[in-house]
Amino acid sequence: SAGAAVAAAVVAAAPASNASQQSAEAITSSEDMRALRATVSAMGIRMRRLEEAAEEAKAQSEAMDTHVENTARAANVALGEARVASAGVVELREVVELNERHTRAALNGTVTSCQN
Repeated sequence: SAGAAVAAAVVAAAPASNASQQSAEAITSSEDMRALRATVSAMGIRMRRLEEAAEEAKAQSEAMDTHVENTARAANVALGEARVASAGVVELREVVELNERHTRAALNGTVTSCQN
């Protein structure tokens, strides 16, 4: 970072005294702390965004689960109605066949009585 470069220049230009080295380390440490705080802040913002995205994904997943359950229920209702309708068709076919037999018998009886 720029602070680290300044600190290195201060250390190189100054006599190797203990005070100047400590000053350069303090500058570097201060710059590093600011950079670290900025990084932690950015990570916090990213974490909040990830948490929000996870909550949104969870809500969408729950909505999809509800939709699938409702679709399955509707399909079961439709299947039940189709079975009832199919049974109704079978019963209707039996009634039609019975009526056909009665009609044939009645016609046969009419033809027989006309022939006599």
